[in-house]
Amino acid sequence: MVAKNTKKKTVKTDKKVTSKPVVKKVNNKKSKITFVIVTIALLLALIFGIISFFPCYKREKFAIIAKDGREKVVFKLEIADTDEERLNGLMGRETLAENTGMLFDFETPDYYSMWMKNTLIPLDMIFFNENGKVIKTATNRKPMTEDLINPCSIDFENALKSKKNKTIDIDEFFEKCETKYLKPKNLVRYVIELPAGTIKASKIRVGDILLKK
Repeated sequence: MVAKNTKKKTVKTDKKVTSKPVVKKVNNKKSKITFVIVTIALLLALIFGIISFFPCYKREKFAIIAKDGREKVVFKLEIADTDEERLNGLMGRETLAENTGMLFDFETPDYYSMWMKNTLIPLDMIFFNENGKVIKTATNRKPMTEDLINPCSIDFENALKSKKNKTIDIDEFFEKCETKYLKPKNLVRYVIELPAGTIKASKIRVGDILLKK
């Protein structure tokens, strides 16, 4: 009986001492590897998700040149020249440093409109034709608004402010205005968005020219 019991105990003891710890060790190792793989996958998904949501804009320097050839101001601008970049624009930005902004390149000149949807800071906008000539400016656009901003809407605002135009036939006004800005020399190719107050401070006017530095 003693021998039998000893053998039985020895077998049980061996299983407890030699097999279970090994199994546990292997499982821990696999768990750690799985954890690392999952963590890396999640980090990569997060990184690529952020990059996709916030496009990586190119940055270049541009100058605004007066009609007499004098350089008025130099801007360091982010370039939005894809559909995704133009769609995101400056949405969600909480600050914008002095003499910085974004240049929207629409590639094909046309009658384009901008807006301030999901834009948290007030902006100035400058509209240029294909030759880089300023054709219209818009100052201090209000954040988070969805009104369309284009050459004719800007002209309409200015007309309403004028004491000489107390009553305006809206349909007639926009018909004449769009005819003007649909001419090849007045079609928009580029728009620059800048911190509000930049146009006034830099004295940017219609007729000025945009040049790449």
